[in-house]
Amino acid sequence: MVFVRVFRRPVATAAMLFLALVVAGCAGLGAGKADDPSQVLTQRAQARWQALIEGDFAKAYGFETPAYRQATPLRLYTSRFGSQLRWDKAEVMEVLPDPDGETAVVRVMIFYTAMDAVGGVINGERPVDESWVRTGGDWWHIDK
Repeated sequence: MVFVRVFRRPVATAAMLFLALVVAGCAGLGAGKADDPSQVLTQRAQARWQALIEGDFAKAYGFETPAYRQATPLRLYTSRFGSQLRWDKAEVMEVLPDPDGETAVVRVMIFYTAMDAVGGVINGERPVDESWVRTGGDWWHIDK
């Protein structure tokens, strides 16, 4: 009888611990994804700006809404980026989701270098408010 008591308790304890870990793991699988878009939007906006900084306009184009990409060819999208301005760095400052949960504004601080009319260099920074929309479960930049 003593053998049964000693043997059963560790097994029961291990089984309960395993069950608790499984339940906790399952509960955390979707945590924050549907309710709080801030993390996803921060990552997507930062990745879009990193593509722009690197001059990878095809990659940046991939963050535009499916409707925009259907109506606007890649070559037209890339033709609007000139050589007088260089983005040096971008930092997402905040994400402001609308109450509807399907749209949001992402405020990004852009650091840039520009050429003035006489060939001088201007270093600057300014905040940019971007509009994003959730379509088909994913977040997309709205080009204006």
